[in-house]
Amino acid sequence: MKKQVLVTLADKNYVKQAKQLFSSAYWNGGWDGDFLLLSYNIAEKELEEFRKKGILVFKCKKLLDTLKINNTEYSRDKRWIEIVSNKFYLFTNYFKKWDNIIFLDSDIIVRASINRLKNLKGINAVKDTNFKIKNQMIDFNILNNKDKELYEEINKIYDIEKESFNSGVMIIDTEIINKDLFETLLKKLKKYGNICALGDQTILNFTFYDKWKKLDLVYNSTTYFNQGNQNSIILHVNSRIKAWDKESIFYNEWSSNFERFKEIDLQNPKKIKEWSILKIKLSSFFIQLKLLLNDSKNIERIIGRMGNIIRKISPNLYKFIKKRL
Repeated sequence: MKKQVLVTLADKNYVKQAKQLFSSAYWNGGWDGDFLLLSYNIAEKELEEFRKKGILVFKCKKLLDTLKINNTEYSRDKRWIEIVSNKFYLFTNYFKKWDNIIFLDSDIIVRASINRLKNLKGINAVKDTNFKIKNQMIDFNILNNKDKELYEEINKIYDIEKESFNSGVMIIDTEIINKDLFETLLKKLKKYGNICALGDQTILNFTFYDKWKKLDLVYNSTTYFNQGNQNSIILHVNSRIKAWDKESIFYNEWSSNFERFKEIDLQNPKKIKEWSILKIKLSSFFIQLKLLLNDSKNIERIIGRMGNIIRKISPNLYKFIKKRL
């Protein structure tokens, strides 16, 4: 048993995705802690492939039968919520056998060493791209009267204009797990599920409001807005076209990792050089600029007069910045 564990969640439709995730974490991420699959409704025969590799399996029980959450009224797929709510199992006593949990969604590609994440304290995540807490909730204007009351209740408890985090990457210090946390998450999902636009993510943002710590953007570089092949440590392909779709610009990278799953040997972890702090900060800076420029494509609009000043002082630096964006 190692001190840290890397976890992903998958159902029967995401077995290949889980294999790619673990493979990329092994070959590219140099992960040398334990590996664990949160399994929801996956056949035992398929789970054996993971166990033979030394990957631990935690079989999730269905949560929503008890909770009776049904927010399909607002066009949210109930089955999706049924699956992603299993992330709450991360906050059970079972996981206290490790010091830290590194959770990664199964639509992620690990591209570089993730060992800097191993000993972080508290709960750590990357801010969600252009999303505030209110954007994690169903639009108030389309709610029925009962759910509008819940929305207003939340608005009184939290400042919904605050930044939110993306639950696709979470580093959890198990010291935060207490005997009531799992039940607290379930109670909040049961109460507020109908106003949660993003399922588990909304509830986690309510629960860890003002408690989460911000990770650099390279640790969860999302493709919401088709940002392209950005320089990142953890690439989160959560856009409409997924990395395993043949038309994706990430398909070759994803399929190569998937094919190498059968070759991983967890007894012999790979030694991968970690990015320097400078590279992490610079790459995160360019990812942030690219997000800001998504609509405008105009460097002067983002950095104001500095764009013109940079261009006058150093045309080459100006060209370099624009090229990176």
